[in-house]
Amino acid sequence: MSKFQSKRISRKYKQINARQPDKVFPLLCPVRESEWLPHFKAKVIYSSTGISEDGAIFQTTHIDDVPITWIITRYNPNSLIEMMYIIPNIRIVRINIQLVNHDKEHTETTIRYTQTGLTERGNAEVEKFTEERFNHQMEYWEKAINFYLIHEKMISSDEHYISSHK
Repeated sequence: MSKFQSKRISRKYKQINARQPDKVFPLLCPVRESEWLPHFKAKVIYSSTGISEDGAIFQTTHIDDVPITWIITRYNPNSLIEMMYIIPNIRIVRINIQLVNHDKEHTETTIRYTQTGLTERGNAEVEKFTEERFNHQMEYWEKAINFYLIHEKMISSDEHYISSHK
Protein backbone atom coordinates (compact mmCIF):
# COMPACT_ATOMS: atom_id res chain seq x y z
CA MET A 1 0.00 0.00 0.00
CA SER A 2 1.30 3.44 -0.97
CA LYS A 3 2.23 5.96 1.72
CA PHE A 4 1.29 8.88 -0.50
CA GLN A 5 -0.37 11.71 1.44
CA SER A 6 -2.36 14.18 -0.65
CA LYS A 7 -2.02 17.91 0.05
CA ARG A 8 -4.90 20.37 -0.18
CA ILE A 9 -4.92 24.16 -0.16
CA SER A 10 -7.89 26.53 -0.38
CA ARG A 11 -7.67 30.21 -1.27
CA LYS A 12 -10.42 32.83 -1.26
CA TYR A 13 -10.62 36.21 -2.96
CA LYS A 14 -13.34 38.87 -2.94
CA GLN A 15 -13.65 41.28 -5.81
CA ILE A 16 -16.04 44.04 -6.81
CA ASN A 17 -17.36 43.83 -10.35
CA ALA A 18 -18.53 46.83 -12.35
CA ARG A 19 -22.08 45.61 -13.00
CA GLN A 20 -24.93 43.77 -11.25
CA PRO A 21 -24.94 39.93 -10.96
CA ASP A 22 -27.25 39.50 -13.97
CA LYS A 23 -24.51 41.05 -16.16
CA VAL A 24 -21.51 39.39 -14.45
CA PHE A 25 -22.83 35.83 -14.07
CA PRO A 26 -23.28 35.02 -17.79
CA LEU A 27 -19.58 35.78 -18.31
CA LEU A 28 -18.66 32.94 -15.92
CA CYS A 29 -19.21 30.47 -18.75
CA PRO A 30 -16.49 28.57 -20.62
CA VAL A 31 -17.81 29.91 -23.91
CA ARG A 32 -18.22 33.52 -22.75
CA GLU A 33 -15.02 33.58 -20.67
CA SER A 34 -12.96 33.56 -23.86
CA GLU A 35 -14.61 36.91 -24.74
CA TRP A 36 -12.99 38.70 -21.82
CA LEU A 37 -10.05 36.63 -20.52
CA PRO A 38 -6.97 36.47 -22.77
CA HIS A 39 -5.50 32.98 -23.22
CA PHE A 40 -8.69 31.17 -22.14
CA LYS A 41 -9.95 28.73 -24.74
CA ALA A 42 -12.51 26.04 -23.97
CA LYS A 43 -14.08 23.26 -25.99
CA VAL A 44 -17.63 22.34 -24.96
CA ILE A 45 -17.97 18.58 -24.57
CA TYR A 46 -21.54 18.53 -23.26
CA SER A 47 -24.13 21.22 -22.71
CA SER A 48 -27.75 21.00 -23.78
CA THR A 49 -27.83 24.82 -24.12
CA GLY A 50 -24.31 25.37 -25.53
CA ILE A 51 -23.37 27.49 -22.49
CA SER A 52 -22.97 27.03 -18.72
CA GLU A 53 -25.51 24.83 -16.98
CA ASP A 54 -25.53 22.26 -14.20
CA GLY A 55 -23.61 19.22 -15.44
CA ALA A 56 -22.00 20.93 -18.44
CA ILE A 57 -18.61 19.49 -19.38
CA PHE A 58 -15.83 21.27 -21.23
CA GLN A 59 -12.11 20.96 -21.81
CA THR A 60 -9.10 23.24 -21.81
CA THR A 61 -5.42 22.41 -22.18
CA HIS A 62 -2.82 22.32 -19.39
CA ILE A 63 0.56 23.93 -19.93
CA ASP A 64 1.97 20.46 -20.79
CA ASP A 65 -0.73 20.10 -23.51
CA VAL A 66 -2.60 17.67 -21.24
CA PRO A 67 -6.38 17.98 -21.67
CA ILE A 68 -8.18 19.26 -18.59
CA THR A 69 -11.78 18.13 -18.20
CA TRP A 70 -14.10 20.49 -16.32
CA ILE A 71 -17.60 19.83 -14.99
CA ILE A 72 -20.04 22.39 -13.64
CA THR A 73 -21.25 20.88 -10.37
CA ARG A 74 -23.51 23.67 -9.09
CA TYR A 75 -25.34 26.30 -11.07
CA ASN A 76 -27.73 28.89 -9.63
CA PRO A 77 -28.07 31.72 -12.18
CA ASN A 78 -26.87 35.13 -11.01
CA SER A 79 -25.73 33.84 -7.61
CA LEU A 80 -23.53 30.70 -7.68
CA ILE A 81 -21.46 28.57 -10.02
CA GLU A 82 -19.15 25.79 -8.94
CA MET A 83 -16.95 23.69 -11.19
CA MET A 84 -14.21 21.14 -10.85
CA TYR A 85 -11.43 20.13 -13.16
CA ILE A 86 -8.97 17.29 -13.15
CA ILE A 87 -5.45 17.34 -14.49
CA PRO A 88 -4.86 13.59 -14.81
CA ASN A 89 -2.36 12.16 -12.34
CA ILE A 90 -1.58 15.65 -11.03
CA ARG A 91 -4.39 17.46 -9.18
CA ILE A 92 -8.08 18.24 -8.81
CA VAL A 93 -9.29 21.84 -8.54
CA ARG A 94 -12.69 22.98 -7.28
CA ILE A 95 -13.76 26.56 -8.03
CA ASN A 96 -16.70 28.07 -6.18
CA ILE A 97 -17.91 31.52 -7.26
CA GLN A 98 -20.67 33.34 -5.37
CA LEU A 99 -22.18 36.64 -6.45
CA VAL A 100 -24.22 39.10 -4.37
CA ASN A 101 -25.37 42.66 -4.96
CA HIS A 102 -22.79 45.07 -3.59
CA ASP A 103 -24.80 48.22 -4.34
CA LYS A 104 -27.10 49.41 -7.12
CA GLU A 105 -24.37 49.14 -9.75
CA HIS A 106 -21.85 46.55 -8.53
CA THR A 107 -21.45 42.88 -7.61
CA GLU A 108 -19.38 41.41 -4.81
CA THR A 109 -17.91 38.20 -6.16
CA THR A 110 -16.28 35.68 -3.84
CA ILE A 111 -14.03 33.16 -5.56
CA ARG A 112 -12.68 30.11 -3.73
CA TYR A 113 -10.18 27.72 -5.30
CA THR A 114 -9.42 24.41 -3.60
CA GLN A 115 -6.56 22.36 -5.02
CA THR A 116 -5.80 18.75 -4.09
CA GLY A 117 -2.71 16.85 -5.20
CA LEU A 118 -3.20 13.40 -6.72
CA THR A 119 0.50 12.52 -6.87
CA GLU A 120 3.80 13.85 -5.56
CA ARG A 121 4.00 16.04 -8.67
CA GLY A 122 0.48 17.28 -7.90
CA ASN A 123 1.46 18.02 -4.31
CA ALA A 124 4.39 20.08 -5.61
CA GLU A 125 1.98 22.11 -7.79
CA VAL A 126 -0.39 22.55 -4.84
CA GLU A 127 2.51 23.90 -2.76
CA LYS A 128 3.20 26.49 -5.49
CA PHE A 129 -0.40 27.73 -5.10
CA THR A 130 0.66 30.49 -2.72
CA GLU A 131 -1.52 33.31 -1.47
CA GLU A 132 0.61 35.74 -3.47
CA ARG A 133 0.25 33.78 -6.73
CA PHE A 134 -3.49 33.30 -6.23
CA ASN A 135 -4.06 36.99 -5.44
CA HIS A 136 -2.08 37.97 -8.53
CA GLN A 137 -4.29 35.72 -10.69
CA MET A 138 -7.48 37.03 -9.10
CA GLU A 139 -6.42 40.68 -9.41
CA TYR A 140 -5.82 40.15 -13.12
CA TRP A 141 -9.12 38.27 -13.46
CA GLU A 142 -10.93 41.15 -11.72
CA LYS A 143 -9.23 43.70 -13.95
CA ALA A 144 -10.07 41.72 -17.11
CA ILE A 145 -13.74 41.10 -16.34
CA ASN A 146 -14.31 44.70 -15.21
CA PHE A 147 -12.62 46.02 -18.34
CA TYR A 148 -15.00 43.89 -20.41
CA LEU A 149 -18.05 44.94 -18.37
CA ILE A 150 -17.23 48.62 -18.84
CA HIS A 151 -15.80 48.67 -22.40
CA GLU A 152 -17.48 45.59 -23.92
CA LYS A 153 -14.17 44.35 -25.30
CA MET A 154 -11.29 42.18 -24.11
CA ILE A 155 -8.40 43.67 -22.20
CA SER A 156 -5.03 43.31 -23.93
CA SER A 157 -2.82 40.41 -22.85
CA ASP A 158 -0.83 40.95 -19.69
CA GLU A 159 2.64 39.41 -19.59
CA HIS A 160 2.39 39.07 -15.80
CA TYR A 161 -0.67 36.82 -15.96
CA ILE A 162 0.08 33.57 -14.15
CA SER A 163 -2.11 30.64 -15.06
CA SER A 164 -2.14 26.91 -14.70
CA HIS A 165 -4.16 26.52 -17.89
CA LYS A 166 -4.24 27.99 -21.38
